[in-house]
Amino acid sequence: MYTCTGDGLCCTGLHTLGPLTRAEARRVLVLPRPDGVRALNVVEASAPDVREMPLGAHGGCGYLEDDGRCHVHATLGARAKPAGCRRFPYRATATEDGLRISTHHRCPCRTMGERPPLDVNDAREALEGGRGHSDPDAVVTRKILLRRGKPVAFDAWKRFEGELFARAAAGERAESLIDVRSLPTLRGEPRWHGVVEDMRSAHSDGTAFDATVAWFAEGLAEVVGVPIVEPPPARPWGAAFDRAEARPAVSEAPEARWVDWLLDEVWGLEWAAVGSFQLATLDWSVRLRVGRAIERRIAALGASPVRAAAEAVCVVDTVGASGWWEDVASRLVE
Repeated sequence: MYTCTGDGLCCTGLHTLGPLTRAEARRVLVLPRPDGVRALNVVEASAPDVREMPLGAHGGCGYLEDDGRCHVHATLGARAKPAGCRRFPYRATATEDGLRISTHHRCPCRTMGERPPLDVNDAREALEGGRGHSDPDAVVTRKILLRRGKPVAFDAWKRFEGELFARAAAGERAESLIDVRSLPTLRGEPRWHGVVEDMRSAHSDGTAFDATVAWFAEGLAEVVGVPIVEPPPARPWGAAFDRAEARPAVSEAPEARWVDWLLDEVWGLEWAAVGSFQLATLDWSVRLRVGRAIERRIAALGASPVRAAAEAVCVVDTVGASGWWEDVASRLVE
């Protein structure tokens, strides 16, 4: 379920505003920025040969207008936006059964308020950019690994997956769907205590992403059982969730946010391109436990149960998509 309502979180420092291709950078360079900054400053490099949209003084993309609209979209049209902006929150996996479309959950448009069923035509337009074909984020062309040494044909996987979705529809909690138990073992160093400490010290630039890492670190600290350091009270994603909370709500329990996130991860099959379902569940189970801890802490600050769950999903989905977490997940012992 998703439609863009302009909550605006996708256009902030919570996300990487790029990378841009050379062609995208040239296209954007012709536009004057709404804040009057010279066009030559529109593309900033965070690493050699990496181009990104710059942040404006408000902490969002430098091409956000005062009303929150995308200046590139408003001036040149949706297809002119950089692919990373145009495709978000959609993602696509190519399979022998066709293209599977799933979504990221780090935007309140996806997790709060009225959320009509996903429009497949809108998703395809965003993914294809008018070219008639979509570059998939992942490709699954072989059998699906249920666990190491246990491959199954795609039809068998669909039956297994269907049973999982049926259990979710019957009301099972996210934890029971993937059998969350104790923390899995990590191969090599650092172990879980060290991961917490690394997260606490790794980011200090004051961006919205740094805040998600800080919140994730303290959620993980609770799960691991190490002393908790108070995360920053600021939640820089808060304004976007304020806008989402002001929209008409639907009658859904907070748990629906977690089940929805988990099933989208399963359906997307990105994990199947690199490992087994069992290995993927280890990743999801850690992030789910961390998310529950974050959810409780945000609720203690006065957020509604639905909002606390949605914000926690945003944090674990954001950190889980980072290269930093991919390194941790790659060391999980199946």
